[in-house]
Amino acid sequence: MQMRAISHIRGPALVVAGPGSGKTFVIVSRIYDLISLQNVSPDRILVLTFSKAAANEMKERFENAYSVQGVNFGTFHAAAYGFLKEFGMIRDIKLINESEKIRILKNFIKNHDLIKDPDDETILMFIEYLSKKKNCPKEDPVFRYSEELSDKYDDIKRVLDEYQTFIKDEGMIDFDDMIIRCIDMFKNDSVIKEKARMRFDHIIIDEFQDINFMQYEMIKILSGDKNNVFAVGDDDQSIYGFRGASYGIMKTFLDDNPGIKRYTLSENYRSKKRITEFASAVINFNKDRFDKEFISVKEGGNVRHIHLSSHREEEDELVKMIKDLKGEELKDTAVILRTNRDVALFSAVLSKNGIRVKERSASMANKEKKSLEMLEDIISFLNFVYKGQRRSDFIRFMNKPQRYIQRGALTGEKTDLKKIMDYYRKNHDMLSMIIDLDKTIGLCRSLSPDLAVSIFMNKMGYGSYLKSKCNSGPEYSDMINLTESIKKMISRSSVTYDFREILTDIIENKPTQNNDKNSINVITMHSSKGLEFKNVFLPDVNEGIIPAKNSSGRELEEECRLLYVALTRASDNLIIMTTDERNRDISRYIKKQIKRL
Repeated sequence: MQMRAISHIRGPALVVAGPGSGKTFVIVSRIYDLISLQNVSPDRILVLTFSKAAANEMKERFENAYSVQGVNFGTFHAAAYGFLKEFGMIRDIKLINESEKIRILKNFIKNHDLIKDPDDETILMFIEYLSKKKNCPKEDPVFRYSEELSDKYDDIKRVLDEYQTFIKDEGMIDFDDMIIRCIDMFKNDSVIKEKARMRFDHIIIDEFQDINFMQYEMIKILSGDKNNVFAVGDDDQSIYGFRGASYGIMKTFLDDNPGIKRYTLSENYRSKKRITEFASAVINFNKDRFDKEFISVKEGGNVRHIHLSSHREEEDELVKMIKDLKGEELKDTAVILRTNRDVALFSAVLSKNGIRVKERSASMANKEKKSLEMLEDIISFLNFVYKGQRRSDFIRFMNKPQRYIQRGALTGEKTDLKKIMDYYRKNHDMLSMIIDLDKTIGLCRSLSPDLAVSIFMNKMGYGSYLKSKCNSGPEYSDMINLTESIKKMISRSSVTYDFREILTDIIENKPTQNNDKNSINVITMHSSKGLEFKNVFLPDVNEGIIPAKNSSGRELEEECRLLYVALTRASDNLIIMTTDERNRDISRYIKKQIKRL
């Protein structure tokens, strides 16, 4: 079946590819088949996936295998951004992440006195609603009202509108908006649309089950009448419904294209037989899925279930089993958990017991960018304090850490904090914060610049902001060392010194960071997707954790798919752990299966 998919000629095709079925091999081979046998120019092929890392990995694998360059690999968002930039529809932007969304929305909710102290669950209602509203325009997503918000629809809408205005003023954009802007550009300008369509003869999509409606709209526009769309995915691995992803689009793709070719890759080359059979029994809990069966080509495999009384016992047993592994096995072993909070907790337990945990550090290029941004922030702060209160300098550091100061509060070329106080006179928390900020900046004016940098880092919270942006302790240490270099240089100069000159000399002598490869992977179920390990440990496979508390309807099926993804990361050994903590039962997804082990 792999060869039949690879040699598909033209027109739309759907490849249903289960875990370990060789989908990357099929995509890479398909690209080369188009170039070598169907005489398609490499630059006429667009390969899309959902993360930059996946796109780079696919590109590297293809170019190393066939020594052919020129194929376009990227994400949906990168493609949209490329078109927007090429046709002059967007300038430099900053992408906003989920944690920033939470902080911004929380502040706006407090501004309107919707809820005095909104918790993260309430904020996630806003984010989920906002994302689905943008990505699923054919649906009418329901806002999951809490009791406090049941009669406040207008205020909710006002908060979401203010969020959009704020990120626009801050030069930010979220991923949802990027795709929407690109589609609007195509729909509003037929010339641009035709130019974009003429770019590519074939579009190949990886992880098609993760697509949302707006991304699908973008593909339909780009593919045009040629409709040479080769989509590869697995509805059983659709785990991003909270972002608006819909595995149902796989069925829509079939319905939209009568006569479409469908290929099912049924062999699992990764997981051994016992693991594949266990995972297949788990996913059969779901009813809304393509009818298919996956078969392992490898015999054997080990699936164990360990039930313990408490989390403490579970942690001790996990530490013991990992210590029994041979050193080289650590890098091919993963502990996979439900949430980022669980990852932090288990990473701390393992580290405390002398087990190395792999750090997923940023690339050197990214670290270089962060260093430059930090220097610019500090210099803007010093210029604001000593060289006139320019609005542009204040904007650079005013929300680092996030203080939720809106640009609408700033008037004129110079920034008067007294006027900002007046703007926020109805928001006691904001008013108090701005008064404190004004006093601190006033104090800095009476001190030398090197001391002002210390206050900026510590009392004003920039050091904490910096730490949140770093991917590891050593990276943060590198940044702190840079600030010490800045302080030493400016301590030898007068207040009239041109602070910007320090950018020329200071970036050259940064320490580097090493990452021990012989360490264990501790990751979430979501981030495990696409990875594989010889040994996989799954702690806390209990009700209330997987499925998550209060899950219902479609959410229960997505939770099952999430567990299925985690199970199928294992090739040789799968260890499932459950506890009696808080009287939680064993997860419904595995209850029957573990009795057969």
